[in-house]
Amino acid sequence: MEHLKNDTLSNLLTAAEKQLGFHPDTPRDFRVASEAIDASVNVKVSATTLMRLWGYLDERVAPSMNTLNAVARYLGCANFEQWCLTAGGDSDTAAGKRLDLKTLQIGDRLRLHWQPNRVMEVEYQGERHFKVLHAENTRLFKDNEFDCGLFINGETLYLDNVEQHNGQPKRVYVCGQNHGVSIERISASSQQP
Repeated sequence: MEHLKNDTLSNLLTAAEKQLGFHPDTPRDFRVASEAIDASVNVKVSATTLMRLWGYLDERVAPSMNTLNAVARYLGCANFEQWCLTAGGDSDTAAGKRLDLKTLQIGDRLRLHWQPNRVMEVEYQGERHFKVLHAENTRLFKDNEFDCGLFINGETLYLDNVEQHNGQPKRVYVCGQNHGVSIERISASSQQP
């Protein structure tokens, strides 16, 4: 589990282990975990996917939102976002790092920074929807749009329904997988045209 630098994800896995009643550390354990999730929430998550999630397989692949949602549902939440807002964000520290979307007005802007040298400025469009105004060193471009319901400073950021301009289907984009994302609200006086 060394490669899991993200506290939120680590807490999710710890909660899942408690629910399972064991720490999966063999291929058989991951098959049992897969079957337990399927039996509980009727969502199939392969044993191999769970091996990647727990770091049993040393692959630097970010977990999909579907996988995170399935594990969160197994823990009794509607989805990963709800788990983060409730069970996953119990500590005062996590609460202090979380950006409450209810405080955003349409047109408010955020500047996101993550390693190595990635910067993105986004504008809130309402109802968890954002538009990219400026991007440096990322695979997202100006005018890409995405949904995001949870911003936690210093944690991995998952962008859902990223619209692509080449006609490809919407996708998930992961920012700051290894070291998290720094989130800064941009005041009206510092906004660029």
